[in-house]
Amino acid sequence: MVGSNFASLKQKLKIVKDLFDNLGRVGKQMAGMDLIFDINRAKSQFSDITNNFSGKLLSLTNYGSGKSGKVTVKENIDGIYTSVYKRLGSASIEESEKVGLDSSLGCSLFKFGSIEDNVGEYKKKLESKYIELLVEKTEDFSNKTFKDALNSNNQVFALNSKLDSLKQSFEGLSNEEKRAAAEVEIRSAEKEMESRIQESIKKMTEILQSPDLIALLSDTSSAMLDFYTNAGNLLEDLKPELS
Repeated sequence: MVGSNFASLKQKLKIVKDLFDNLGRVGKQMAGMDLIFDINRAKSQFSDITNNFSGKLLSLTNYGSGKSGKVTVKENIDGIYTSVYKRLGSASIEESEKVGLDSSLGCSLFKFGSIEDNVGEYKKKLESKYIELLVEKTEDFSNKTFKDALNSNNQVFALNSKLDSLKQSFEGLSNEEKRAAAEVEIRSAEKEMESRIQESIKKMTEILQSPDLIALLSDTSSAMLDFYTNAGNLLEDLKPELS
């Protein structure tokens, strides 16, 4: 028997591993969520702007729409993917010049576009953090830290099966010499089994109590807070400029 402590830790380890595997998948989606953009809503918000601008906005915001809202890690790192904020900023600045910077609308478009472009830079930093923390680090945890503990657990189960088989065979032995040899083998397997169990318990406990896992969540929260704080400050400064 592996014991209740081992069984309990094994179940907790599975829950935590599943959590971090899911975080990795969510991280990839969050890094590319700007590809899912409601162009109809955007067009309605700019209904008073020229049709030419609406067409430009449609063209820019539809970038990557053929990818079903998904973006790969490599696309983010290589900079192929551009956030909706920068696309919106570029469209606004370009059209402000056509409308005329000497007009109220043109001037407002330029200010709006400049701020959105800067927000896009902060968003790019956030996406890089998503890749670093929620994708690369979670994959590293899964492929190294968790894998080592899971391999150790598998060795425990293999030894447990071997021990059960030895005990069943022992029951069918009638020759005293063979029974004595079987008892020695069983005691040896039991000793190895206990050692493996303690090793696995140590590894699982270290993972479940690891500050690295909590630090990953904390760092992700800090990255999100930095983005929303910086973006909020920029937009707050913009409001009186558009009044």
